[in-house]
Amino acid sequence: MKKILIVNHYATPPMYGGLSRHHYFAKYLKKKGYDVKILASSAIHNSTVNMIEKHEKILFKEKEIDGVDYIYVKTCSYKNKIKRIFNMLQFYVKAKKVAKKLDRYDVIYSSTPQPLSALLGLKIAKKTKAESIAEVRDLWPESMISYDVLKKNNIIVKILYMIEKKIYINSSKLVFTMQGGKDYLKERKYSNKINFDKVYHLNNGIDLKKYNNDLKKYKLKDKDLENENFKIIYTGSLRYIYNIEQLVLVAESLKDYKDIQFLIYGEGPFKESAVNLAKQKKLSNIKFKGFVDSKYIPYILSKGNVNLLHGKATDITKYGMSTNKSFMYLASGKPIISTYYGKYDLISKYNCGITLKDSNIQEYKQTILKFYNMNKKEYNKYCENCKTVAQEYDYEKLTEQLINIIEE
Repeated sequence: MKKILIVNHYATPPMYGGLSRHHYFAKYLKKKGYDVKILASSAIHNSTVNMIEKHEKILFKEKEIDGVDYIYVKTCSYKNKIKRIFNMLQFYVKAKKVAKKLDRYDVIYSSTPQPLSALLGLKIAKKTKAESIAEVRDLWPESMISYDVLKKNNIIVKILYMIEKKIYINSSKLVFTMQGGKDYLKERKYSNKINFDKVYHLNNGIDLKKYNNDLKKYKLKDKDLENENFKIIYTGSLRYIYNIEQLVLVAESLKDYKDIQFLIYGEGPFKESAVNLAKQKKLSNIKFKGFVDSKYIPYILSKGNVNLLHGKATDITKYGMSTNKSFMYLASGKPIISTYYGKYDLISKYNCGITLKDSNIQEYKQTILKFYNMNKKEYNKYCENCKTVAQEYDYEKLTEQLINIIEE
């Protein structure tokens, strides 16, 4: 069986958050007999955890977690953008040194939560004459332009486009998590430079065994989850791109329905403004519950009558959305209201809920009331569809697809 090195700056074991895609791939690849290791930053993204202490004078550390072998490159922790950029550069430079000390691998499978990670994988593959597979999880720099982080003529954007082009053209195979990856390549005019037979789609997913275990084992004590209200639940980050203040306005439009309750689980820089807006409007039907450990999310979602896949739709939505939490929502077996309208929308395609076309307050209100007034038979059909689709995106099944890509 082949030896595989997965290169992902932000690869995360499940106990530390939602960026666990490669942990599950490695887990199930090992069960199939592959020799797999993950090369990652020691600083766990969106946390204060660092797998290598400051006082440890080492370049890297190997560690087995839940049967998965990690190679952690010592990098600084970060809380702001400048430190995060430094962390990216630090990982790139140090990981190149670490790679020289590693065994030879047959396949370098690198991922792009940030582009330097995939560029690093490409360089390691070239030096060791391994096959290079680049996985595109985020369209850098397209997503930064779409969310108004940077302008298209910015020098950083131009450099990132150059890196993107190098990765796409020189990788043996490309794997997009979003279904419209080929659409993006055509729009970028890469059609005559890339063999589209080597371009694949492999979505994000969920480890249903862990999800169901967490659901049974970790029950959150929260009286708002146990009452008879019609509960509208949002879980996740409270950042600009998730437009949380809009949910306050939706709650305001439904304030006359005393048994409809919005429960918002998560933290982020836009929490304070959303909370203040709710106070200003004197709303009692929306509550901000703060941060909860990810192990409680299955239980929280199981208590919702409708779960919200909520955020700002942008130009990149047209290529398909592949958020990790959307598969947790599906596994909850509860209808979903999504604001990510587009060509490759799974929620609409499989009738797992309703995706809003305009995402205005009135449309939101009417959609919630549709579920609120829905008969039991129709409601249960949505629930069944969610569970059925979740099974198709179990990481054990997705790993079989990944093996086909590797071996083709």
